[in-house]
Amino acid sequence: MRYLKKNVHRIKTALKKGLTPHQLALSISLAVMLTLFPIYGITILIFTLITVPLRLNLSIMIAVNFLIEPLRFILFIPLMKIGLEIMGETVVPFTFETLQRSFDTSFWKTLESFSKAFLHAFIGWVSVVIPMACVLYFSLRAIFTQAKKKKASLGY
Repeated sequence: MRYLKKNVHRIKTALKKGLTPHQLALSISLAVMLTLFPIYGITILIFTLITVPLRLNLSIMIAVNFLIEPLRFILFIPLMKIGLEIMGETVVPFTFETLQRSFDTSFWKTLESFSKAFLHAFIGWVSVVIPMACVLYFSLRAIFTQAKKKKASLGY
């Protein structure tokens, strides 16, 4: 619970720093989109590379990343299945026993099946998460623009 409060507090303080509704909505929507990217270990690096040229808020992006990171693990299998459907391939079951047998048989075949699983998850991510991030961006931008107008009319 403390973890959640800490990250929500980061977002609230960033909201008070005078970011434009565009910057704020883009920071959050890109953070959601890139956090759900099915390849692990590159999210913060990508955040760092895109914040400077796009003038985004890195602290908001990292806070959003920490908040929704568990969704990456939850959504990997559904995204992989969507990618399998799009590619017209059959579902490859990933159980502990099949993975162990696969490793015992051939390390390279196992690596090949994992790379195919990540490819299918990537295809699912492109087809689902990117459009969702676009909708999220325009929704958040409208919300933050209205909030800024309301704040200005109240004299804050």
